[in-house]
Order: sequence, then C-alpha cells, then structure tokens
Amino acid sequence: MAADQFRTRQDIKPSLVVAVGYGTENSAEILRRRWYDFSPTEPGKPELDGWRKSGLPLDRFGGAEAFRRFLVEELRPLVARAYRIDPRDQTLFGHSLGGLFATYVLLNHPADFRTVAIASPSLYWNADTVLAAEPAFRAQVERGEAAPRILLMAGGDESVVTRAPAPPGMSRTEIQAAIGLRRMVLNTIELADRLREVKGGQGYEVGLMIFPDENHVSVVAGAISRAMTFAVGVRLPPPAKR
Repeated sequence: MAADQFRTRQDIKPSLVVAVGYGTENSAEILRRRWYDFSPTEPGKPELDGWRKSGLPLDRFGGAEAFRRFLVEELRPLVARAYRIDPRDQTLFGHSLGGLFATYVLLNHPADFRTVAIASPSLYWNADTVLAAEPAFRAQVERGEAAPRILLMAGGDESVVTRAPAPPGMSRTEIQAAIGLRRMVLNTIELADRLREVKGGQGYEVGLMIFPDENHVSVVAGAISRAMTFAVGVRLPPPAKR
C-alpha cells in the first residue's frame, strides 16, 4: 500500500495489509460484484432508479453477510497459514459502499475485528436499514461480549455539489437532491455520537475525524492514513509529571 511507504517503522507497528480483488479488469464486472458484496440488502427503489438512470450495470445486491463469512472463515485462516498474524488485533477498513459493509460487520458482528475504520459510509442505503442493528450492538458491547475500537471518518465537503459534470442521465438539481438525502457527513457524525454513548468495557473506543475541504473521493488518502494511525500506530506513553 502506498500510504505505508510514507510511514517510518517508528510510526506504526509491523502490520500486514490484505486487499481483496476480483481477478478481472472488466470495470463493469468489478462494479457489479462490488455492489453485491458490500450491500447488506436490496437498495431502496428511488436509489435504484437513480443509479440505473445513470447507466450503472447493477443487478445483484445483498451479499454482505456472504462476503463477511468469506473474510472471516476463509480468507483469515488462509492468511494465518502464510503469515504470522495476531488474531486478536485485526482491522477492517471500508470507504463508501465499503464503509456501509464495515458498518454492517461492526453492528452485527462486533467481535469479528478488533478495530473497524469506516470512511464516508453509505448509511443511507435502503432508508438507513443497516442502523437497525444498533440496539443489538449496544447490548453486546455493554454485556462485555465485544469491545471494538471504532473510527468514523468523512470529508467535510461530501454534502457539497462540486463543479464536476453531472453523471449521464442526471441533472445537477437531481444530484443536489440525492446528496441532501444521503446526509453523508451528518450521518457519520450522528452515528459516532450514538456509539460514544454506549457503555463499553475496557478497550472500547470511538473516534471521529471530519476532513475539511475533502469530498467523497479526495478523502480516501487521508482516511487510509488516519485509519493506519488509529489501528496500528505506536502510541508513546504521556510524559511523566514533574
């Protein structure tokens, strides 16, 4: 990972970055598989109509649980056989739809990963359905069954319409309406606030970072860097008081 090259060995603990690809260079097929793997449910009809109007080749949804099982039950043991890793200290990172997937895993399976870093999550998906698991998450954490470390991030300009041309089939007015409904920044902040209210045990932590002047795309680089610091950064003890 390029971001790793800008870190010194003193900045982060030894770590392994595992990225999952699709074995094809067909962009339409990658998009189709990505939306299936990262989505917990079918999208809402207004969202689906808008995406199809833009010409996106989307026809399958709801594969998030199957993808989670692949990561935890198949890929994790495979990696553990090839590398020395700590099963108690693993991180899941996701941006956009990947952020929706990471939120799904966090709320439904909070013990799967020690740290979950969520950037610009598409929480609006199917009328915020993913957030229905919050009460069960809260109960598990407060019973001491899980104590995840959570980092939520978004770009400060994600609710601003840029000067970039509108996607095919959509007007700028339609884009503005869609951005307003998605509430990318507010949803992220509100979720962080609610998770901070959870009375978790030792190790439970919730961080929030809003990157000023960054949009949904430009925020990725900063989010990856901050996620690495949060997940595997070396924290020095505070100086002793004199």
